[in-house]
Amino acid sequence: MPQATTSISLPKDFQEFAEARVREGKNTSVEEVASVAFQEMKRSALRTALNEGLADLDGGRGEESDVEEFMAEIDAAVGLTP
Repeated sequence: MPQATTSISLPKDFQEFAEARVREGKNTSVEEVASVAFQEMKRSALRTALNEGLADLDGGRGEESDVEEFMAEIDAAVGLTP
């Protein structure tokens, strides 16, 4: 997937945190720290959607759906809709 370039301003404490991670060798750049954080937020949203769906199924509130419809709903839940 091609990467878009966006400039953001970080609060001072976030900037210091990101710079510390780079100095410690945990990430290669502040941009990578931000990217990893966004990826984790997306994974968290996906986990939440999945857990809600499983709870619905466990509670007898499931619906039949085809795979494409299901994946579109997941994409929408985590902000991946085109």
